[in-house]
Amino acid sequence: MTTKMVSAIAAALFLTGAASAYVVPLVEEGKPRARLVLPAAASPGLIHAAGEIVSHVEQATGAALPVGTERGEGTNLVLQVAPTAQQQRDSFRLETTPNEIRLVGASDGGTVFACYAFLEDLGFRWLAPEESCTVIPKTTTLGYPETDRTETPGFTDRFFYVRSDEGMLWALRNRLNGFHTKEFAEAHGDLTYLPPHLSSIHSLAQNLPPEQYFATHPEYYSLIGGKRVPAQAL
Repeated sequence: MTTKMVSAIAAALFLTGAASAYVVPLVEEGKPRARLVLPAAASPGLIHAAGEIVSHVEQATGAALPVGTERGEGTNLVLQVAPTAQQQRDSFRLETTPNEIRLVGASDGGTVFACYAFLEDLGFRWLAPEESCTVIPKTTTLGYPETDRTETPGFTDRFFYVRSDEGMLWALRNRLNGFHTKEFAEAHGDLTYLPPHLSSIHSLAQNLPPEQYFATHPEYYSLIGGKRVPAQAL
């Protein structure tokens, strides 16, 4: 088989696959082809998510996607919150049509995580809190493939022990939802806030003092050799 024949077969397979799917345009030759659409009274979390998409796409392509509350021409990138009884709070759906991308979360936090999943699909990565460890694909044309999927985290609470602004943002970008400060949790979606006075590591004896709870709730404590044992402070 000649090289030309192999190339022709590869091209035919590519075209066949392309015919059964589509790519939703975001940026074309450095020009924005999409706009972000937010609810009229968008929460701080959704505003943050939209800003992250705009910032990352601009760093990758040089194009700044406009943000508004009304759909327009071209691609509409729609951020929504749609709670359902069947979904966990951080569940989200990514769904496309040829001219629309919908990022829908079961909560504000779910929509924020949908935006980061969307950016991951485009090739962005956050390997460590430092900005130098952020992977930004460089291109002048950017599109999002046909998609319809729903994701639900395997764990309701996903914590990473960090309190710096950079560390909390890194954790959020990697879809961890806990151990944030009160201010960060309120500004970035439906996140979990742990007060500084609430110990979280080797802390059962501090949070549930056995002298107060063991007699009435021994089930709170370790079962060792078939016997409940009160926790000890370290």
